[in-house]
Amino acid sequence: NTKIHCIDLDKNAVQYAQYLLDADPRVTFEVENVFKYLPQRKYDLVWSAGLFDYFDDETFIRILNRYLSFIEEGGELIIGNFHPRNPSRGYMEFGEWYLHHRTNEELIALAQKAGVKDANRITIEEEELGVNLFMRIK
Repeated sequence: NTKIHCIDLDKNAVQYAQYLLDADPRVTFEVENVFKYLPQRKYDLVWSAGLFDYFDDETFIRILNRYLSFIEEGGELIIGNFHPRNPSRGYMEFGEWYLHHRTNEELIALAQKAGVKDANRITIEEEELGVNLFMRIK
């Protein structure tokens, strides 16, 4: 009974994802700007990866605050962000791919500035190498 709603500004990325999923009816896509997006409903889970690393702290806080309003009571928001220990950072920046790398503590502080007053609602997880952090807000 899972339904997935995907949003991306890049029309080509959306078309490619639709192609890969062979028009799976459980997955819908929308070409939309995250700064303007207003959902028609609330979600049990919002997962954002590959987005917040591009935001400065002010934008991070503003968009996180908006996303928190998209979550159903009892739902969860997961935000991915690179950690400063990223061993590929030098190569990425040599290729002019600049991201805002953040520590666990920085992510928690940003979440609190975005309105998550109860720190117990925030956890930080990481993948095996510890390069990609996932901030979970319940």
